[in-house]
Amino acid sequence: MSRAPAVMVWMMLFATLAAGCTTASGGRSEPPASTTSGAGVGETCRAPDEPGCNPCCEQGEGGGCTVKRWAPGPTSSAEENAVEPWYNENSFEERCPDQCRACARCSKRDEQELKQLGTRPECDCTQPPGVDACFTPGSCGCYCDRLNRLGRACPELMPRR
Repeated sequence: MSRAPAVMVWMMLFATLAAGCTTASGGRSEPPASTTSGAGVGETCRAPDEPGCNPCCEQGEGGGCTVKRWAPGPTSSAEENAVEPWYNENSFEERCPDQCRACARCSKRDEQELKQLGTRPECDCTQPPGVDACFTPGSCGCYCDRLNRLGRACPELMPRR
């Protein structure tokens, strides 16, 4: 059995957890509104297939940098062309690399996932989803956890309640 599927699962889990991290004061740690170093000032990266956006960087509040990349898996070129690139690899650096553009708060993938979630009126998302809400992927806890995480990333796309 190949290790690639297990590695992808861990990368997706880590990306999901990292996206929902909060600061010590309880607020979400957001990437800066401009670049980390001067290239393309004012522009942020929503997807790794945008020019100059693979990688993109998030400057940490206490120093350090999260570098996000698209790392295609071991697939045929036809399979690879069918996959829309997304930031599926994260690394942590002491400082952001020179010329690394800032990651947008709401990535194209976040936007797509939020739109695909739809509505689940039977789910009460005002309650805490629990420690491992997506242990049962189709549960209300998992739905609410994803909705809350994606809503923090893309508040302008959240449905009005």
